[in-house]
Amino acid sequence: METISSRNLRRLIRDKLSPVYRDTEADQVSALILEHHFGLSSTKQLIDHDLQMSHAIKAQIERMVQRLLGHEPIQYVLGYTDFYGFQFKTDSRALIPRPETEELIQLLLNSELSDTSSVLDIGTGTGCIAITLALLSEAKVYALDVEQAALNLAQENADRLGANIHFVRADILTQQPELPKFEILVSNPPYVPDRDLDNLEPRVKYHEPASALFVPDDDPLQFYKRIAQLAPHYLKPGGKIFLEIYYTAGPAITQLFLGPQWSQVSLKKDLSGRDRIFTVCYAG
Repeated sequence: METISSRNLRRLIRDKLSPVYRDTEADQVSALILEHHFGLSSTKQLIDHDLQMSHAIKAQIERMVQRLLGHEPIQYVLGYTDFYGFQFKTDSRALIPRPETEELIQLLLNSELSDTSSVLDIGTGTGCIAITLALLSEAKVYALDVEQAALNLAQENADRLGANIHFVRADILTQQPELPKFEILVSNPPYVPDRDLDNLEPRVKYHEPASALFVPDDDPLQFYKRIAQLAPHYLKPGGKIFLEIYYTAGPAITQLFLGPQWSQVSLKKDLSGRDRIFTVCYAG
């Protein structure tokens, strides 16, 4: 059994990660690893606790560091991520939940959900949107994805967190599954154009599922077009659509929802000041 101070261990891990992380990021990731193994928050680690590190824990940390040096995301290495106050199992079956999507959740919870609401989440991935809405409201929630592996992960998260979700497997680009009518349709679909692949960090473009990220350059709005087509089939009159969008796509997506059946079109910026959330009401 080896004794090491939390501050020294955090520094050692940070230094090992320096080839692939900037200093601040390396320190944040190091803090997550210590919290995972020793239950110490980032702040408490800096108080310099003495840690008892067994050979087994030392070996686990070394394996984590090697995976991180291969650009694997920390969320996959740990096997979970925190999202809106809940811990979601996270692995390569689905996209890692992002803080921008928490802003989408906040908007929904603040303005739209009631005890009688029903919600359809298209492209559920880990289930983070559907499960969080189900846990924090009385809404009846359906969640759809094309990938069975992603649905399996979402079901695991729903079971572990105690959320009642109706899961549906379907490809909305080619199918129109039989579903009830909803008050709310929400989606964070794939929206990064293929041409932007090289601009992404290696841990995103080489490890997260491409099918959940990228859309073809010649049809980057394909999911938004399809949602606009399907909305009249799945939304009750007065129902509302909430979409997470690519930061440059707001004006083009707005053009998809012109006409008398649409109203209350809105673009909201994320905390970075970029267009991120599109909302529109279906008049029926």
